[in-house]
Order: sequence, then C-alpha cells, then structure tokens
Amino acid sequence: MLNVAAATRSSIRHYDLSTLEYLGETMISDQVQPVDPQEYSNNVSSIDCTESELVIGDFVSGNVFFVNPMAKTVSATVELGSGIRSVVAAKGLVFGVSDHGWIKVISPTEPGKSGDLSTRRVLGKLELPKASYGVWDGAETLWISCTLLNRVVKVDIPSMKVMSSYQSFTNPMGLDLDADFVWIANNGESYVPPGQQITNDPGSITRINRKTGASEKFSLGIGNATHFLRRYGKWAFVSGANSAKVYVINTMTMEVSSIPTGPNTIGVEVIPGLGADVARLVATCGNNNTVLVWSIGASS
Repeated sequence: MLNVAAATRSSIRHYDLSTLEYLGETMISDQVQPVDPQEYSNNVSSIDCTESELVIGDFVSGNVFFVNPMAKTVSATVELGSGIRSVVAAKGLVFGVSDHGWIKVISPTEPGKSGDLSTRRVLGKLELPKASYGVWDGAETLWISCTLLNRVVKVDIPSMKVMSSYQSFTNPMGLDLDADFVWIANNGESYVPPGQQITNDPGSITRINRKTGASEKFSLGIGNATHFLRRYGKWAFVSGANSAKVYVINTMTMEVSSIPTGPNTIGVEVIPGLGADVARLVATCGNNNTVLVWSIGASS
C-alpha cells in the first residue's frame, strides 16, 4: 500500500494510491495562525517526504510539520519563519525555502537521540534573496528559483554555498529535473514588484541543459500565476492558479492540453505507480480545500 498525502488549508488528506481509498486526515489547523482566506488561499505551501515521514511547509506560520503517514499524526514541528514556499527533503536533511530571503536546514534528529523525531532542529541558514521553490538533483545539489530576481541558482548541499546562477526568466516559480534538463514554470506578470514594467508574458516554461547551461524558453500561452511544475515521462504538469487548470505539456512536441481543476490550483504532484499500477496526478485547490486525483497512464 502506498500512502500519500495532499494538502488543504487545514489538514493533510491521506490516500492509498493503489486503490484511491481515502485513509483519513492529519489536522493541522490548530497549529497554524488564523488567516484571512481572501489574502491567503492555501497556508500549506508544499509537501515532500523522507523515507519515513511526510514534510509539510506552512507559508503563514513558518512551521515545518513532520507527519507520520501511518499514524496520521504530527511527529515533530520546527519553526523556521514565515514565507515558506517549498520544503525539500534531501540526503537525510530537510530544507525550508522562504521568499523572505533564506534557506534553512533541519536536522533528521538531534545527535545522540536517533529515533526521537521530536528532536529535530535548525542546523544552518543560507541567505538567498527572493528564494521560492527548490528541487534536489539526487546527489549534492539543490536547484532554487529566486522569483522576483528572475534567476535560478544551484546550491551545493555540503557547503551550503551558491555554485552558479542562471538569469533571464520571467518570475521563475516551480521547477523540476529530468536526466538532461531543469524545467522551470515562469509566473509571468503576476508577481511583478511595484514600479517595475509589467512583462505581459503569455505563459511560458524554460528549460536549462544540465550539462551546458544553455537555456530555451517556450511561450505556450498557459497564462500567468503558474506555481508548481512536475515532470513525469514525456510530460510536464504545471498548476495554474488563475486559470483553475493543470496544464499538461508534451515536452517532446511542446503541445499543451489542460485539465479543469478548481479555483486557485497551487500544488501539483506526480506519484509514480507501483508495479503494474499507473502513476497518479494529485492537485490541490486552495479556495475550496479540494484534493483531486487522476490516473495519468503510461509515460510513453
């Protein structure tokens, strides 16, 4: 049984993705700050997982919640600070990425107390202005989008230093990797700071060649306010908050289709299938606390 969670404003909903059976909720509403729903439509900004836990970042309270997926309970809470856009689990650590300008590192457990998950603590911090979304390359590197600075950076995990930087984006947001490229969803004009020229980007994605650093931008007309991007097989899935859709992009042909979802679609995750099972696409819609799940079939 594969147990996965998707986020709403006040809870984490668990599903068995082999059957799509709903398994229950982890309530976190009593652990986050009250919020005006017109100002923030989705407190929970991102989800990742370690080998044994779900990791939940909360944008408003600045907390990172570690959730036991079997018991459906919060096993530990670490306060990092508000503005958490994404959490990334990598190499036994968890990284909280905040648009207030930093990445903070959370330990697996406190030294000498392995097994006691409540002893997690903050190990260090990297100042990184306008940091937003992060993804791990599976080795020693984090890729981080810095939305309002129109750049994407590579961060070396052991040293927690910026290795290189890539420019010329239009408010880069969600990003993901495959063997050859880094794929970035460009948010367009939605997050242009006051006083700056509106870009009127019709909706685009950019890919960076991981070997050469060369980049290509594809204007696809998918609108602004795109947030998460996830790769699976030949597909890229991009959430559209304003359009209430998940865009499905064939990365071989750059043809675009879409799935109607609901208001303020923020999160989008792809859960690989098990055995003969097909993969599932999970999207979260903030305004109505809806979690949607689809079968997306084979990757070919």
